[in-house]
Amino acid sequence: MEVLFSKGDRTLRIIGQPREGAGMLIEIVLPEAPLRAAMLKFGLNILVLSIIISMITAALVYFALNSLLVRPMLRLAANMQRFSQRPEDASRIITPSARKDEIGTAERELAQMQSELHQLLNQRSRLAALGLAVSKINSFYPIASSRAPIRPCRALRRN
Repeated sequence: MEVLFSKGDRTLRIIGQPREGAGMLIEIVLPEAPLRAAMLKFGLNILVLSIIISMITAALVYFALNSLLVRPMLRLAANMQRFSQRPEDASRIITPSARKDEIGTAERELAQMQSELHQLLNQRSRLAALGLAVSKINSFYPIASSRAPIRPCRALRRN
């Protein structure tokens, strides 16, 4: 590390034991500037490579999170908003995906809840239509007072 942070105007003497009995000692004398330049170049290459790997990793994490979490959650939210505009429309009920995780469970539960709400709204509208029909019939054929005796119809009397 001392070579990396020096000015590079020294001469280095390196002494070491050779491998496999090639001699007693090996001695190398070299200027510090080329070693420093090679170390700086190597460090910059490692830095650039690290930045590239980090950017690729970040992009992969982004796309994975986007496809696994963000888009399904946006789909759920958009479906909820779309369904809330016209809950009586059965085509607006979400079609759950085949996912086995929590988002798949949320989609299935939302689809079930929307189906139940759709059925309740349809039942309510049918009951309202029935009530309206009964009130129209009653307005044309008023019911006799409850104090008046009820007489059976001649066609229903047995002889």
